[in-house]
Amino acid sequence: MPRPAARGQVWPDRLLINEMSSSPDRDPPTLDDDAIEAVARRVAELLDARRAPASYLSTAAVAQMLDVSEEWVRDHAAEFGAVRLGDRGRGQLRFEHERVWRALDERRLEAAPRRRSPRRARPRAAGVRLLPLPEPGRSR
Repeated sequence: MPRPAARGQVWPDRLLINEMSSSPDRDPPTLDDDAIEAVARRVAELLDARRAPASYLSTAAVAQMLDVSEEWVRDHAAEFGAVRLGDRGRGQLRFEHERVWRALDERRLEAAPRRRSPRRARPRAAGVRLLPLPEPGRSR
């Protein structure tokens, strides 16, 4: 890894490292569009270099991960972006972990707002005699 440049030095194809000061009478350093573009390009390069290669899962591994049958995984293989290894449609399927989770997120159900039904008064039966309630403080 290259060592940092001293203040005020320029690396080839790198940004000028400005002398930074905390004094309030100086304006903060500014970057022009080319410098911002160079920073963005370098960040993208670093992220690409650190990206782990895609790991592929077997049908059995996906089934176990989702707690479903292998048949269910095969039925949804296209939805999960499966890759077929082999010729003539008989090869084994492999699934990219991240892509499986993205497909599942797309299947996520949105919570529907709960509708409360209005309470209805119970119809009273006409002509039905009710049982008398005991009066308080009076024993039988």
